[in-house]
Amino acid sequence: LSEDIMSPRNIFRSSLNTKIISRDQFEALMTAIEDRNRTSHTYDEELAEIIAQRIYDHEKIIKSVFRLL
Repeated sequence: LSEDIMSPRNIFRSSLNTKIISRDQFEALMTAIEDRNRTSHTYDEELAEIIAQRIYDHEKIIKSVFRLL
């Protein structure tokens, strides 16, 4: 399989399309990915603090999806 097919975004999109995860779970996972990418490419302390406050929400959604698998 190509790397593009195996990207987290595509895996989550496929999971949504096959109804393994809900729209809400999909959107929460996309937010987690976006937050991860933002913190990887920024040195903005204010942004890092905002994202850090969401880490526990990200953890909850990731754990809930792993339980489905």
